[in-house]
Amino acid sequence: MCCLYLTVQSEFRLNLCVHRFLYRSNLKALQETMWQMKSPAMSCFFCVMLLFQIAHAESLDVSTWDQVNHNILIVLTILVSILLFIVIAFSCYIICSVKRSKDPERVNRSKDPERGLLIPDNSKGLLIPDNSKGLLIPDNSKEDTKISTSEKIDEEKEGTNISISKVDKEIESLRRRIEYQEKLFFLERLILDADTAHPRLEVFDGGKSVKDTGTMRNVAMNSTRFDSHIFILATEGFITGKHYWEVDVGKKNNWKLGVASEAVTRKGSVILCPRNGFWVMALSDGIEYWACTDPWTRLNVRSKPQKIGILLDISAGQLTFYDIQSEMTLYTFSIAESDKKGKLFPFFSVGSSVGKKDPEPLKLCQ
Repeated sequence: MCCLYLTVQSEFRLNLCVHRFLYRSNLKALQETMWQMKSPAMSCFFCVMLLFQIAHAESLDVSTWDQVNHNILIVLTILVSILLFIVIAFSCYIICSVKRSKDPERVNRSKDPERGLLIPDNSKGLLIPDNSKGLLIPDNSKEDTKISTSEKIDEEKEGTNISISKVDKEIESLRRRIEYQEKLFFLERLILDADTAHPRLEVFDGGKSVKDTGTMRNVAMNSTRFDSHIFILATEGFITGKHYWEVDVGKKNNWKLGVASEAVTRKGSVILCPRNGFWVMALSDGIEYWACTDPWTRLNVRSKPQKIGILLDISAGQLTFYDIQSEMTLYTFSIAESDKKGKLFPFFSVGSSVGKKDPEPLKLCQ
């Protein structure tokens, strides 16, 4: 500023006056101090002090016209100094603002309008003021976001598991259908043998159905007829291969189905079990399903089957019972070679000879 002032003074022929004033007032040291100042604000301050001392100098040997211009020059210099001070202050403010904008912690701070307190930014899940009670409470927005994200992931996993479960069920259902179609290749057209039927049994519908009449019928007694239990066999027996047939049990509360060895006892009392040549599954009293093993095995059947499928695989030594509607396997017997004793005949019973009469028939499905 001193350089600016001295340059303008030379134009108004005041250079000599200023040098004299500086000499008499001993301000040379002040001028040197001003140039050594590192702070622009302090430099401006010393410049203004210098100008005011020049304005009140008593030994300026100049004309009135020069004095007027001298005063105008001083005012302009003061205004320029003030303007420069404002520019420097504004520049410092801008620099500080830029530095604060680069500090995320200071940018994310806000002032509590009621208490004048600085509180942390809520985006980081810290503390926020409770305006109702004046307490600091944790911000759960971030936790809620994590929980919602976790819930979405769990829902997606659950949806994926459900989809996989549906696919597995479809595959299992398809597998069972294929197996059922394979069994139909071995479907047998059976006919009930009336010569083996207990006297209470009546065979009808061309040998496709049998029912309990509840009374002893007048029939010829022969060596193949069962006389103590209301049993009946099919006309054809099997010694090799696979054979499949289906029986419609309907709503009957008592029935027995399976195979019997050709050499089984047909006269007198007999116990149904593989050791005696019977591989049989039974329903008793409409609720209890049994595999006639030794001793009998209670079966867990969820729904009451309407049709029973029976697959005899002599080569594999197995007899399997199926619920046709649900396509579920009910039970599988293992048939030992020592228990076969000749051909294996399809076996049927409509109930117990000592129980109540069950008029519902058994029907062979063709």
